[in-house]
Amino acid sequence: MKAASISLGLLLAFTPWYARADSSAEVKYAVFSAAFSASISYCHAKHGIVAKSSRGGACFLRAKNALKEFDLNGAATRISQSCVDSSKLETCITPELSGVVNSLLQLFDSKKL
Repeated sequence: MKAASISLGLLLAFTPWYARADSSAEVKYAVFSAAFSASISYCHAKHGIVAKSSRGGACFLRAKNALKEFDLNGAATRISQSCVDSSKLETCITPELSGVVNSLLQLFDSKKL
């Protein structure tokens, strides 16, 4: 739960910048940023510091491999199609990214990272 809270906090920190974005490239960047933030937060919460020669670092490498299975590009496409009005992107993208992060955390749990 702590990892989810940290990830969602990171998402909210990034949201105002994306409120000004109006292209799918920025949404894709937001999805990938959220995914990597979730990976780092998850591994830190489970194993401590995420460094090259630590258990947290090994977890992060496994999480990066799990991200390949998740289809982040597809998630970005779905969000771009859902959030077409750039004036409302901030209110649209936050719950969408939250859903991506929650799905990733479930994936990480299922793989017992």
